[in-house]
Amino acid sequence: MRLTVTSPDGLGDFILRLPWLLTMEQQGWDLQLVAREPTLELARLAGLHATGVEIANSPYSRITRTMKRPFTQEFRRIREFRPDILFFGPSQISFFEEQAASELDGMTKGGFRVDTDFQPGEGIEDPLAVSSAYDFHVTVESSDPEPLRNAKAARFLLGNPTLAVPEPFRFPATFADRTRPEDSAFVAVSAGHRAGDRFAGWGNANWSRELGALAHEAKQPYVFVGIEKEQESHAAIMKNLPHDLPHRDLTGKLGKVEDLLRVLSGTTAYVGKDGGVMHLAAALGKPVLAVFGGGHWPRFLPAGGKSVVLTVNVPCRGCDWRCHLDQPACVTDLAEGSLVEGWRNLQRIGADGCLVLEQQPRDDTTGRFDSSLIRDFPRQDLSRQRAARRNERTQALKPFYLRWAARRPHKHV
Repeated sequence: MRLTVTSPDGLGDFILRLPWLLTMEQQGWDLQLVAREPTLELARLAGLHATGVEIANSPYSRITRTMKRPFTQEFRRIREFRPDILFFGPSQISFFEEQAASELDGMTKGGFRVDTDFQPGEGIEDPLAVSSAYDFHVTVESSDPEPLRNAKAARFLLGNPTLAVPEPFRFPATFADRTRPEDSAFVAVSAGHRAGDRFAGWGNANWSRELGALAHEAKQPYVFVGIEKEQESHAAIMKNLPHDLPHRDLTGKLGKVEDLLRVLSGTTAYVGKDGGVMHLAAALGKPVLAVFGGGHWPRFLPAGGKSVVLTVNVPCRGCDWRCHLDQPACVTDLAEGSLVEGWRNLQRIGADGCLVLEQQPRDDTTGRFDSSLIRDFPRQDLSRQRAARRNERTQALKPFYLRWAARRPHKHV
């Protein structure tokens, strides 16, 4: 059987998707993976044999959404592969899946369906309308963690409802041979906010304070890693850290996933936000101390090793990062000293398992968590955004239509 899976989202999502794809290959399926290049590189490093198809234009980019046919070459490669099944991998479909659903005719197509009336998506159409054209659905619950969602996909495709959730993906021990000796005494940190990210996070000042306190506790320097868009935030955080430790900043300086893995392999632990770097560290077997918001809680908890998660138990979890507050209380309400407390717990717990340290939000004296706001704001915000994206695409494509109409021969009555 030939299976094409789309995976346009980030490295963290893909790390949690890998056990499903590896299981399919072990069962003799021939895979095609349609993803952006960092993900394709990660797939190769992880030992996946799937044929890779690069999504050249990011489905999450404004420019891509205003292009007439941004995925022509990708769709051609999918047709040439002639899959028996085309599976849309993300739970929240992107503009890529929207376009594929309408353009790739004659294929058996399917994907996830979440059991809730709030259906987030990263495209311009209502995901329910897009998925209504699927030939099949894999139903998941909104509270299902990502490994379970992917196990349900494997169960459906293999026709085996009793298939166990595969073990989390771990890089082989040989990855330790790639260590850079100068990183061996460092704790890896990825905490920066980046432009275009809806989740504002904990804030540079809070990270500086908490990482400064932790530096005195752990007595280990930090090596900051992340993408170029996070450089400014990381620089602001580092500026206020204690200067008695030789912290290093490699943000935006590691061009390949392999370079990032080499650095992470040599560090003693990971401290920072939920994200792709966190999941890579967990897959390398590093202890993880992570700050989590509530946007997708609890889908993306670290898997595979020992970890401590810090979060605030707010009633508005599941908002898809569409926060009705000026600051996300699911993180900013964390108490001072939380990072040190989490680090101490990380030293005490066993080799495996995830310890979630939930705090309660500060007193709600201003109606921050009014039930109507919690229910309505994410839906309204998503609806406004989709309308704006559709209008933006319509306006961008008007010149194409006008040129096409001008070339048509006129009908004479």
